Amino acid sequence: MDLLSVQERLFQLPSLGRGYEDVPFIAGDSVKLRPIVTGHQRDLAKAGSDPYRVYFTMLNTFVVEPKMAWDELLMGDVNAIMFAVRLMTYGKDYPIEYTCEECGAKQKVDVDLTVVPKKTADDVDDFQTEGLELMLNGCGSKITMHLGRLKDEKVVSGQMRTMEKADRVKQVDVDRALLSLAQLIDSIDGNTKMVLPEKFEFVLNLDGYDMNQVNDFIMASRIGLMPVPGIICKRCSWENEEVLQFNAAFFRAPRRVTA
Repeated sequence: MDLLSVQERLFQLPSLGRGYEDVPFIAGDSVKLRPIVTGHQRDLAKAGSDPYRVYFTMLNTFVVEPKMAWDELLMGDVNAIMFAVRLMTYGKDYPIEYTCEECGAKQKVDVDLTVVPKKTADDVDDFQTEGLELMLNGCGSKITMHLGRLKDEKVVSGQMRTMEKADRVKQVDVDRALLSLAQLIDSIDGNTKMVLPEKFEFVLNLDGYDMNQVNDFIMASRIGLMPVPGIICKRCSWENEEVLQFNAAFFRAPRRVTA
């Protein structure tokens, strides 16, 4: 497994360019990036708070070459590109807030981006983006899934708006995460005609064991940045793992320490 790194503004995608058709990646597996400047915050402000629009705007801003249909990018590549841009621009330190999974203490810490594991297509046995089959031990259903692409986030954003209008969103972050999972399901027990709300209901009715099985299956199948290891809680000394996420500090340069 590799670590997150950027060489001369070139970033090797976790997918290594696999899972795409007719995209002229540099050397077959890389993209050329531009660093963050102050004006990019205005671009993000125009995108609003919708995750799909934020991702789309950032890709359009930071990826210099090749230009492509951003909706086709695998989400593992999308997230890795974003943090490669952050690393290239401001260096290794990225401030995050997290909640210790052992004692519940909320903490702030600087994550070293150069030690973030990057799982590539070479790290996945028989890497594929479609037709991922899983038999759930609890409910006994067989599901077929695909790896997420940016276009899946577009569908999820549309469904979230529909649910919000109907006052059916109970917790935005949780509902979006579960919808995103449902969107990755292509068939349930051979039924390929289920619409997203039906697949969402299926996910909501999974027990905890089946949900853990699905999440473990996705983690084993996907590429991209893996959880950051070795984040030690200052209160209880528990070693946490955290998934990198965008926060208000993404565009903010670290303070320089002066003598």
